[in-house]
Amino acid sequence: MQPQLILRAPIRRRQPRVFAIAALGLCVGLVVNATLRPSADERRAATSPGTVVSPETLISAPPASSEAGLPRQLACTDPTAICLLGSDADASDQGRGAARRRAEVRALVAHVEKMRAITNERARYVHRILGDLVYRGAASVPAIRDFLRGGEDVDFADMTGGDLIGHRTLRQAFIDTLEQIGGSESVAVSLEELQRTTQPIEVAMFVRALEKEEPGLHSDEMIEAVGNTLEWAEHAPAKQLPDVSPLFDVLRAYGGEEAIPVLEACVPEWQEYALIALAGLPGGAGVPSLTTFAETPDGPDANAVLPFQMLAQAALQYPEAGDAIVDLAREGQIPDDVWNAMGDALAGKHLQFSGKMFDGTPLAENGSARSDARPSPWKSYYVEWMNVRYEQDVVSEKWSADQVAQQLALIDDLLETVTSPAAVQALQQARTSLRRDNST
Repeated sequence: MQPQLILRAPIRRRQPRVFAIAALGLCVGLVVNATLRPSADERRAATSPGTVVSPETLISAPPASSEAGLPRQLACTDPTAICLLGSDADASDQGRGAARRRAEVRALVAHVEKMRAITNERARYVHRILGDLVYRGAASVPAIRDFLRGGEDVDFADMTGGDLIGHRTLRQAFIDTLEQIGGSESVAVSLEELQRTTQPIEVAMFVRALEKEEPGLHSDEMIEAVGNTLEWAEHAPAKQLPDVSPLFDVLRAYGGEEAIPVLEACVPEWQEYALIALAGLPGGAGVPSLTTFAETPDGPDANAVLPFQMLAQAALQYPEAGDAIVDLAREGQIPDDVWNAMGDALAGKHLQFSGKMFDGTPLAENGSARSDARPSPWKSYYVEWMNVRYEQDVVSEKWSADQVAQQLALIDDLLETVTSPAAVQALQQARTSLRRDNST
């Protein structure tokens, strides 16, 4: 079935935007010897797009080229040149090594800013400089810090061939380089920039880097950064409103129980994102909140179907969500117009953050998935006036036999409980769909 794009009509939120933010605030170098110099073929292979250059294959200078925007030769006495001729140990002191790294970064930025298109050669040039910075390790961190502090950026997404870089922007390329370097110096820069940036993807990247180095130690800083960025997005002009889904994916992956009050406060404004994140919190921590929203007809959620739908979605992983659904059905608290969406969720059609939110950004750990790791969406939703995107993907094809049996048992329990014709029809369709899709 071809993906469907569904443009949702604007929904009148029942609570003012200011309430959501107010509640949120409350909760809230290398030497290459002549005998070791690689062949031309080895150099080309080592500097292909997406390759991290190793010390053994790092080329000591950018490629000679007549192509506009690339330097033909280097002079290490020129402060604007990119000097890769020798390691920091060759410098008379650490100051000269740090100055060399800063010169590399300044020159890279200057050349990239002049580019209007990215070719394979230009992409290799960028990757080689970034690879050298990674190899130099902590000695490169001050230069990256200075660039990030300066606020400059280059948007590769606007360039022909920009995808060859592997990052949306130059800042994101440096943030990823910082993460690859790691260590206490990188942590310090990540913490500093986490409090300064207002870009959701950058927040996600800095949090991922911090969790990689010091898992669980920076929850307060993460919550504060998410809150600040959401507040900025709340007041951003409509044409500049970013997709804030990376913030909610961060809360889902790393927030734990501390993320619950933040997500609850965000329901009036970013309902879809907040409820998807609550359903995905580890250990079923978000199930009680989803149950409360489902039990409250006049709650802050503008779409009354979603809390029930997300409870049904969470039932596969967390049995307590299935128990909550049975209790709600027994008490007659599930409206007839909700059952079709719940049946879809029980049959394995799950709402997820859009696979496009991390396009060009290498996030893959702890649920922050690369876009190429997602299947084609069964449906794609877009709330244009809020720049909200999410998908409904068919995930039941990957379920084990035990998981399918678990869902079928839950559906049977519900069929024994409900009396509404709408409920019975939706549950029977879910049962048939599960058996058909997993018959092989």
